[in-house]
Amino acid sequence: MRAVPYTDASILDKLMLFKASSKGMDFPQSQELQRILDGELPAFARWLTDFEIPEELKCSNRFQVKCYHHADILEDTRTTHPNHAFSELLDEFLIGFNQANPKERTWKGSATQLLNQMLNDQSLTNLTRHYASTPEKMGQRLAKLMTTKGIERVTIQGKVLWKIPVDEAAPAV
Repeated sequence: MRAVPYTDASILDKLMLFKASSKGMDFPQSQELQRILDGELPAFARWLTDFEIPEELKCSNRFQVKCYHHADILEDTRTTHPNHAFSELLDEFLIGFNQANPKERTWKGSATQLLNQMLNDQSLTNLTRHYASTPEKMGQRLAKLMTTKGIERVTIQGKVLWKIPVDEAAPAV
């Protein structure tokens, strides 16, 4: 799963994720297999050339077909990526922020301000240093979470600010 990049909106239109299982199969000997392939490949190539994409599979992305992402695989790619761990860390920060500021629905500020606030929370200090040790890394982590957590990046007079919905923090279990 680590070989698959973080599956945010910037990559999902470029790949498909299929779930497969290992199943043993008996293949003919090499020479027999080659003979079968030589006989079948021209017909398969013609079929591919003549194939028309069904309307329900068409879309306007660069490949002109809808992408498929098996739900289990999609979830696995997200939960095994370091951004998922950072997302959980951010949720912990937002829960604390919400407790201290119950009327605020959004945390607003720069990556530097967020990093400073997270580093000042003793329960988050070590993990914050691990996942976002600089304002630049914090900004990169936030950018990766924009599509999955509703985070907004706003530039005001050349300064990048972030708006993070507080109610997007992990729900209580």
